[in-house]
This record gives sequence, C-alpha cells and structure tokens, in this order.
Amino acid sequence: MVKKKNIVTIGGGTGTSVTLTGLKKYPINLSAIVSMMDSGGSTGRLIRDLDVHPMGDIRQALLALSRSNKENRDFFDFRFESGNLKGHNAGNLFLAGFEKQLGSFESAIEKASEYLGVEGRVIPVTLTRTELVAHLKGGRKLFKEHSFDDLEKQKNVFVKLSLSKPVKANPNAIKAIRAADAIVICPGNPLRSVLPNFLVSGIRQAIKKSKAPVIFCSGIMNKKGQTNKMDLAEGIEMFEEYIGKELIDYVIYNSGTINKQVLKKNQLTDELLMPINKEKLDEADYKAIGVSLLAKDTYKQNKSDVLIKRTRIRHDPQKLATIIMRIVQKGL
Repeated sequence: MVKKKNIVTIGGGTGTSVTLTGLKKYPINLSAIVSMMDSGGSTGRLIRDLDVHPMGDIRQALLALSRSNKENRDFFDFRFESGNLKGHNAGNLFLAGFEKQLGSFESAIEKASEYLGVEGRVIPVTLTRTELVAHLKGGRKLFKEHSFDDLEKQKNVFVKLSLSKPVKANPNAIKAIRAADAIVICPGNPLRSVLPNFLVSGIRQAIKKSKAPVIFCSGIMNKKGQTNKMDLAEGIEMFEEYIGKELIDYVIYNSGTINKQVLKKNQLTDELLMPINKEKLDEADYKAIGVSLLAKDTYKQNKSDVLIKRTRIRHDPQKLATIIMRIVQKGL
C-alpha cells in the first residue's frame, strides 16, 4: 500500500480556502496552518465582544475541507442579513460559542470538524493572542489587521510588518511541518493572510530544517500599499524577507490572460494586476512554473457579507491543486 503524502499548507483567508478545496480531492494527508491575526469583520466584532480567538480564517479552512452535506455547510457559511447580528457568520458564532463553553479554541475546532466532516486538520499557527503592526515611513504605525485598509492611502508608505508582542508557534503546527512531504504557501493578501504566519516564532525555523520542498503559490493581483506595482520576482523578494532566503523551491503563478473588461469590472480599488517578468524568474534560484490558473467565473459576494470586501478574481481550485500535486508526486 502506497503511503499517503503529508501536505502542509500555510496561509489564511480565501487563498487557503481555494487551495484546500482543490487538494482535498487527492488521497493525501492535509494539514492547514492558518493565520491567527484577523481583526476585521464578524471575527473582529466577536473578539471584542466575547474575548475569543480570531476564527474567520479557521472557519474558511474548515469549510474548504468539509465533506459534510450541503445543509451543514450552508449553515456554517450562513450570514445574518439584519438586526444586531447583521454581517455575522453562523460558523463564527459556532466556534465562539464552543470556545466559551469548553474553554479551549482547539476544542471548538474539533467540534466544528466533527460537525462538518472535515478530512484533514486545521491548525491555528499560534494559540497566543497578538496583533499585526504595519510600520510606515516616518515612524508611524498601523495597529491591528483591519487597520491595514489605510495602506491604500498614498501618505502611508509601508516599511515592515511585525507583531505587537512575540508569540510561539502552536506545537501542532511545528509537528505538521516536521512530518511534511511538501509545504505549500498559499496565495492571499500578503500582509494580512500569508506573512503573519512567518512572524510567529518557530515556523520559519521549522521550515528551514525540513527537507520537504516549499511551493509558493503566487496571487494574481497586487495589493496597493503592500506589493503595489512589483512584478512577481520583486514580490517574492519581499516575501523572502519574512519567509527566509533560498527556502522557496517552486513558484506557481498564473500565466493566463485576464480579459480587460473582466478586470475593469471586478478588480477592487486596492488591487492591481501583477506583472510577470519571465527573465527575472529564469534567473532565480527557485523554479517558476506558469500555468493558466484563472477560475472561469469571478467570485460573487453574498449581499449579507457586508463587513469586508472580498477579492473577486481568483484561482481555479482544481487547476491549482493539479500543478501542486504534479510537483509533489514527480517534481518539475
């Protein structure tokens, strides 16, 4: 009997959800390490009101790995459209309620995993509360992840990302990385979803010690105030300041063309199409693989999801998973 590969994903938000949705169709052991610095939307309100852990990114990962019936999944993703709960997500309330009842966020995740029939593991990158800090030119700072919306303003020039206080990695995250046959860095918002994981003490060090290939999945769009007009190679250089130099073995990026009308209609105000400079990529230490990764249809945000604007131009989960698995199984 062939031993299943252990695949570890690192990220948060939509990018992780898309990656897991595609990968769960393969006979592999999946572990999703998820960022814990979310402070906006329904999650932010529950943190402030109930003193619970950030659960929004965890909820999305659980849903992506769910094999439960549509009724259960729809409930966990249901958002209230009116009243004091307007914009709140039922899955977020589920996790917050069980955390308060059981006194443990990990126990709440176990309950949600049972309810949703999750195949795989969703692992918070840390269980210690901390906040993101964006350092700006001139010494000013933006505190908490949801305040990063202000990075879009021209007066706010981003310099570096840090945490309000140092925190150690969840031991289960370290164990997953040590056992990994491949480590996948998911696409997603750089400062809000992906890089926060690498600020947690122990994550970067564990990846450095691992012999597993590191696969970096690039986003399709740049973010104003974060990666701005950087081409892909320049963006990876910025990522490597946090992830570590020469740790990335493969880079997967979208080589498909986006229709100009589709782009104009669907790109958010803080998004720019990421340029690809193939000459720079060919000179890099990692192997860059361009594939048409665009989802056929753009994302349509639910009208009840009023607290956060979500990116509409996304990867196709199956296309992304296919190229990841080719690398894992054969190398490229």
